[in-house]
Parts: sequence; C-alpha cells; structure tokens
Amino acid sequence: ACGLQGSLWGLILPNIAYNVPLSVWLLTSALRSLPVDLEDAAMVDGCPPQHVFWRIVLPSLRPSLAATATLAFVSCWGEFVMASVISMGLPSKQTVPVAILGLSRAFELDWGWVAAGVTLACLPVAALVWFAAPWISRQVFSGALKG
Repeated sequence: ACGLQGSLWGLILPNIAYNVPLSVWLLTSALRSLPVDLEDAAMVDGCPPQHVFWRIVLPSLRPSLAATATLAFVSCWGEFVMASVISMGLPSKQTVPVAILGLSRAFELDWGWVAAGVTLACLPVAALVWFAAPWISRQVFSGALKG
C-alpha cells in the first residue's frame, strides 16, 4: 500500500523505529548519571553552553555512545525475519542473513558455503566490537567503580 515492501526504505524505517527509542532510553540514563557539577564548573569558568556540550558532556558520553551504537548496529545487521519478509526475495534488497539463506538454497544446503557466508557476515560486527571495546568496557565497569 505504501510502496515500502521490496524497497530499501521498507528495511530502514522499521529498524529506525526500533533502535531510536532504545538508543534514547540508554543515552538518557547515561546523561542522568553525569554529575551536573561538571557543567556548573565549566559555566563558572566562562565556558559557553555549546562548548560545555562539545568539550565536557560529549567526551564523557563516549563509552555510552560506543555501547549504544554497537548495540544498534548488531541488532540491524543480524535482523532476519523482517528483512526476509520485506525484501520479497529480491536479491538487490536482501540483507546479509537473508542472502546467506538464499545461498544455502542455491547450493542445496552446502554447509561449507553457509559457514563461509556466516564467517564473512561476522567480520564487520567483530571489527566494530574490537574498535569499540575500550569504550564499552569503560561503560560496563563504570557503575561498579562508583562508590
């Protein structure tokens, strides 16, 4: 009816609808955990509000932003059910998990091809997690270290 089935926007919009509220919820809790005294001290020192955000708040949120971005990427990258319904079997609109399923059908469940596809599909996720790991570990352990 809307022309979303079989289109890239049909894949993008539901993922946005799922990930934006989750990301806002996670980042809101991270923002609430920041001490207001940091912002107040910067304001007393004469720092304009936009500089307070860019130089104080945003660097303090890097671990939370890295964890939230990683979670959103992984949930979009590995999504299968909605992608298989919306792509309608069109090869140009398939996501990686749906394409791996098509690969397994094309070669009559040749598990070597399926394993190769899954391994290649995991590489971007592994690279992102490897890149974001220092910030994610800081976020995970930050609550344990506060007294």
